[in-house]
Amino acid sequence: MNKLQRNLIRDLVTSKSLFLAVAIVILLGVAIFDASSIGYQNLKSSYDYSYESLRFADFTVKVVEAPSETTDELKSLPGVEAVTGRINTDIPITLPGDEEKRVLVRAITLPSDFRPAVNDVKVEQGAYFEGDESNVLLLERSFAEYHELNPEDIVLLTVANQEVAFKVAGIVTSPEYIWPAKSRQELLVSPESFGVIFISQDTMASLTGDSVISEFCVIVDEGADRAAVIEEVEAILAPYGIMEVVPAEEQPSNAALSIDIQEMGNMAQVYPLLFLIVGALVTYILLARIVLNQRSQIGLMRAMGYSRKEVLIHYLSFALIIGVAGAVAGTMAGYLLSRVVTGIYTTALGLPFTKIEMEWLVMFEGLLLGIVPCVAAGIVPAYAASRLHPAEAMRTPAPAAGRKLLLERLFPFLARLSHLWKIPLRNIFRNRRRSIYTIMGVAFGIALILVSLIIMESMNSFMSFQFTQIQRYDAQVAFAESQPATLVGEVQGGGEFTKVEPVLQVPVRLEYEGKDYNTMAIGISPEA
Repeated sequence: MNKLQRNLIRDLVTSKSLFLAVAIVILLGVAIFDASSIGYQNLKSSYDYSYESLRFADFTVKVVEAPSETTDELKSLPGVEAVTGRINTDIPITLPGDEEKRVLVRAITLPSDFRPAVNDVKVEQGAYFEGDESNVLLLERSFAEYHELNPEDIVLLTVANQEVAFKVAGIVTSPEYIWPAKSRQELLVSPESFGVIFISQDTMASLTGDSVISEFCVIVDEGADRAAVIEEVEAILAPYGIMEVVPAEEQPSNAALSIDIQEMGNMAQVYPLLFLIVGALVTYILLARIVLNQRSQIGLMRAMGYSRKEVLIHYLSFALIIGVAGAVAGTMAGYLLSRVVTGIYTTALGLPFTKIEMEWLVMFEGLLLGIVPCVAAGIVPAYAASRLHPAEAMRTPAPAAGRKLLLERLFPFLARLSHLWKIPLRNIFRNRRRSIYTIMGVAFGIALILVSLIIMESMNSFMSFQFTQIQRYDAQVAFAESQPATLVGEVQGGGEFTKVEPVLQVPVRLEYEGKDYNTMAIGISPEA
């Protein structure tokens, strides 16, 4: 170990608290980057694995009514891997309890004697349909949890104008309702007023007396042209009244999750950079102060024959050690935190499967993000140290010339301040670079706090605006079929209501310049 290395270790030990503080800032930045970036990758992998395992549809076609034999016809099309035909309709459900509650739920049929080839479900509690058992259903997880429903509970469904008792066979997770969105226009729906249930195809047919299909879910072959397959499917289903074609990326739950995961990815890139910028600025200020305090030592080293390169490497080593220590510790902490972040997200969203993987590329990027800014920040003061001439370095630097500030000329009252205030004020402008970097460090430090607070406040404000300004109704009543306008007056006069408004909702497809978008046309009264 040479003399420079011993001096390096001695200086690190002497100012260990300062170096440790800077290393901790780097550690936090790298840890947050790794935790959020690896968590983002794990969450994306968990989504993809869940969709793959439960065979999420590449597209779904909704029709008015089609015979069940149409499913086999679609299966024979080139490019089609699997097709599931089913009924998808909204029906009322009456929940058990001291006060019976009536909720409109989305009822989706599933095969009774085998699992569906498309849009399968994962049973979390209870069991799938077994044998010839009738009048049993499966509840989507978030709806069941909110209403505290369990297997073996009894609920009442209103099907074909008759109320029928159903037993809850199991609690399931569906790839279509990982995020329980009612539609693209209603992504934020409380499980208090919306839920999803699954009924066997045979049971629904026996209750309605018909075995028609209202929805076809399709998976295309790998490498097949999905757009071409959609055109062929539409050609077959056209006689049955196509209401909507929903590609996987426009499916409400998938679209909402894609937005959520994209925002998480953006935050994974932006937020840690604030920590790393602060760390780089503090590294520069710390190293510049060390060089200033060790001018005489630098002059002595140069006089003893140490080259400029050796002096440069010596002082650059401070920044390198800070960066490496913070980055390595941050990478280890970030990986451990990523497992926690992934678990929290997948549990909160109710993902059926969780995949946690080692993201070596992300961890390597975290190391670089921790080391490179520190080394870059240390180059300027280290280079300045290496350029000092021995005789110049061993002399005390001449103090900066004292003069009136421009501010004192613009604001005369500053000139009347005591020296206790004048000296610090003038020192700020005498070393402008150090002052600017210090101000930037403080600014980014405050930004770290404000970013978190603003995100939380924005979310609260958004939720408040959504449910107090946009959705202003206290209750919404949906009918299976359109009702006459005179019903509004009857409801208004039959209870203590401030206002009752009619609404007509019809699914439509908008087309413009070769682009199309499925949405909902909402008809409201002029005085709404």
